[in-house]
Amino acid sequence: MTDARVLVAYFSAPGNFERRMKVRNTCNFNLTTARARANYAKVRFFVGRPLTDFTFGKAQGQKAAKQEIDLEVALRKEQAKYGDLIACPMRDHYRELSDKMVCIADEALRTRANHLLKIDDDMCPRIDQVKKATSLAGGKPLYAGRYLWDGTEYDSMKGANGTTAPFQSGVIFLLNRKAVRLIFAENRFDTILFAEYGTTSDDANVGKWVARTYEEFAMPVLDLGYDHSE
Repeated sequence: MTDARVLVAYFSAPGNFERRMKVRNTCNFNLTTARARANYAKVRFFVGRPLTDFTFGKAQGQKAAKQEIDLEVALRKEQAKYGDLIACPMRDHYRELSDKMVCIADEALRTRANHLLKIDDDMCPRIDQVKKATSLAGGKPLYAGRYLWDGTEYDSMKGANGTTAPFQSGVIFLLNRKAVRLIFAENRFDTILFAEYGTTSDDANVGKWVARTYEEFAMPVLDLGYDHSE
């Protein structure tokens, strides 16, 4: 996949088979033909390695839990059928979702996507609004979303050292290539080592990553998506 105009990157847990099928069958991205859809949006589901056993020791040769193995076998079959999964080299657990964000950004950089739409797997994008958002950068790095938090509403939004920053709601947000490059390439070392200023909340961390580039971002708010159960 090269030169995708928008990489639609779904955060999806390994076991969320039904949600992924709902996206495949329901979210038509408001485009008229399959070819037009393929040329505008490349849809991928990003999954980490299954994690069901939280008891880790230091013994060598430990085996994965049966449920983890079964999930991986099912994922391999799903990938063979649909070809739209990307495996991220991290355990799929809430506290590791910032690492999954790095994984999808790396794919956007690798494929030279013009824009990266991060979206949860219970959502469909409103492509008309996504297209509108892509035009609002004004030459700046773009960080658009459907709701902009100030970052000070709850103590849980503060980093370990008290850092706060505005951030877009994590269910869906859009970054342009300039933003992705700044955060995940040029500022990569600081982005990955977020323990001092960040938390386990990936959406709040993205806002902090934006702030720590020390660049002026365009941060418009638009209704970029909807719950596909609606």
